[in-house]
Amino acid sequence: MSEPRSDREWVDFYAEQQGVYDAFAERLEALVEALLDESDLDYRWVISFSESPDALEGELDRARRQGRSYDLPLESPVRVAGVTVGIATTAELPELADLIRREFVVDPSGSLSIEEAGARDGQIEYPFPHYLVSLDERRVELGEWSRFAGLRMRIELQTELQSAWAGIDNDLPFYAVAAYPPEVRDLLARSTQRLSEVDADLDAAKRTVWRLHEEYGASIADGDLELPVNGVSLLAYLRESELVQSLVELGLDVGLEHDPDFEPGWQTIEQRLFWLLSRDDVNTLAELEAFLKQATPRARDTLAAIVRAASDQGFVPWAYPQAVVEWLWLVLRRADAETVALLRYRDEIASALNTLIGNAVPEREQHADD
Repeated sequence: MSEPRSDREWVDFYAEQQGVYDAFAERLEALVEALLDESDLDYRWVISFSESPDALEGELDRARRQGRSYDLPLESPVRVAGVTVGIATTAELPELADLIRREFVVDPSGSLSIEEAGARDGQIEYPFPHYLVSLDERRVELGEWSRFAGLRMRIELQTELQSAWAGIDNDLPFYAVAAYPPEVRDLLARSTQRLSEVDADLDAAKRTVWRLHEEYGASIADGDLELPVNGVSLLAYLRESELVQSLVELGLDVGLEHDPDFEPGWQTIEQRLFWLLSRDDVNTLAELEAFLKQATPRARDTLAAIVRAASDQGFVPWAYPQAVVEWLWLVLRRADAETVALLRYRDEIASALNTLIGNAVPEREQHADD
């Protein structure tokens, strides 16, 4: 059995092998990003990293000063090489952790779980989960990955606030908590506590949006339209309203294009339909429903005229639910040309709407696809 290596010897070994670690980290970055996309998980960034030998030596020295030493430091909790996955809030953490455990072999001794990262008391660090992983047998058997067999990489999961604090932490004068006077320690601990509370609130806000979306949808399906107009309620209304669906079918009958897989998007709802209704002081879904019922007798002719006018310019619009509602609102309420322009439709659609309303058709750039 060979003699154990010293920290210095491990640093020298890492320096010799850093090209392999760099290559593995870069390949891992592409793999993790592909896995996230395939799983349709929300993330902000995936960035590979590998510490310099000097940085590794400093980390090992600090660990030893704190009473921690590792027989295999390249397979320890010490940050060596890997990828960082940036996420919006902690809401994404459980699914991301499940993905990592499913796709890689995780070494618990070099990892910090979600639960462990959240167990903080008076710390000036803002810890985030990280997993020390290696490739499983099925991936090692592939020629492109075989050279990385046995190597360990670190996958970090950081919220945007945790990433921001990591940058701030690097600029603080001391590494050790005990090196700060008590009053400074308290201030820094309060700062990280507040950041964690903000992350928790953002997580709760995200979950609440989806809870309300489901509750609004159930209420609309039951016929309760005395709901406030906001982005969430409008999205639920467009998905659940039988009246909206009937208007979309009218549009299809007169020649609008059909997209069976279309789902209304948050940003489009906010920038178009919500803006239109808020501008005209519509406060409840019941008010919108009342307008659409009044508009129904004229809807077929109105939508047919839009199809004809846009088609004459070489473009057939799509029968998206929010677009059908918006067009009826604009035409039947005689919106001015500036309002139509602010909605940033394609030129053909904007021209068709302005023609039907009787507005002068302005020259403008082409924008969105609907």
